[in-house]
Order: sequence, then structure tokens, then C-alpha cells
Amino acid sequence: MFKLAEIKKRALELASRPEENFLELAKYLRMLNEIDRNQFRQVYEKSRLGKRKAHYLVEINRQFEGSKLPKSRLNNIGWTKLQIIGKHLIRKNADKLLRLAETNTVHDLKLLMQGKKPMPKTHCVLMYFSPHQYRVFEKAIAQHRAGRTGRGIVSKEQTLVELISRAS
Repeated sequence: MFKLAEIKKRALELASRPEENFLELAKYLRMLNEIDRNQFRQVYEKSRLGKRKAHYLVEINRQFEGSKLPKSRLNNIGWTKLQIIGKHLIRKNADKLLRLAETNTVHDLKLLMQGKKPMPKTHCVLMYFSPHQYRVFEKAIAQHRAGRTGRGIVSKEQTLVELISRAS
């Protein structure tokens, strides 16, 4: 059995390069989370892994540990997509879900898992706002049907396109 100090040390080592072997990192984070949540928090804060990602990794370990799926295949798919398909995973559908993850973007995979059909040729637009610009953006969007959910704004794409259409 591992000692707490060894688990924490290994988790910190792996967290410094989380993309290299996230499955092993997930294992150590889960152990740490189950033994001492305070130490778990210290690891994700010290490593700048982030609370959300640390919890996703713990959940991925719960969902895929002992699944007998090839680790190399899971590593190639990546933690983001595994987090999306993990809650839908059962032995009978594992290969189908892994193929979906391997052949779709994160955005499309999320839609597929919600039972929606992805639209072909969609585009992603990344924008950076100053704090003031973001407050203006958020206020304008909120006044026209978009709402908040957790950390994000829902229906922002449709609302933004409607606002732009009205302005032109």
C-alpha cells in the first residue's frame, strides 16, 4: 500500500505534465481524494491543474479503471473526450463510444451524447475580451434571451447572430 506522502509526491510529479499520462495521474488523484481531500486540494492548487480538471480526472479513473480497454487507446483519445463518454459507458457500448470519441470533435461528441445531431461545417470563433468588454457582451447577450449556466452562457451563438443581424 502507498503512503500518503508518496501518493502526493507522485501526483504532483504527474500533474506537472498532465497530458503525458493523465490516466496514471487520475489514479493518484483518486487515491489522494479518497484518503485526504485536503491533500487532494493542495495538489491541484499547487500544480495549477485546476479543481475542475482534477475532479474530471478522478471521475475518469472511476469510470475506466478495470475496464480492460487498452490504455494506449484511452490515452490517444484524451481526458476531455473520455470525460464526455465516461458517464455513458457500459461494457456493451464501450467500443462504439471509443470509436465516436476517436472520430468526432469534442463539440460534436457532446452533441452526440445528448442525442443531438452535429451540424456539418460549423465554425468555432474564439474571442478575447477585456473585463469591461466582457461585461458589455454579457449584458447585451443576457438582455436577448441568453442565460447563464454554471460558468458559461447558454444560447449565446444564436443570440449573438440575431443581434448582429438586427444591426446590419
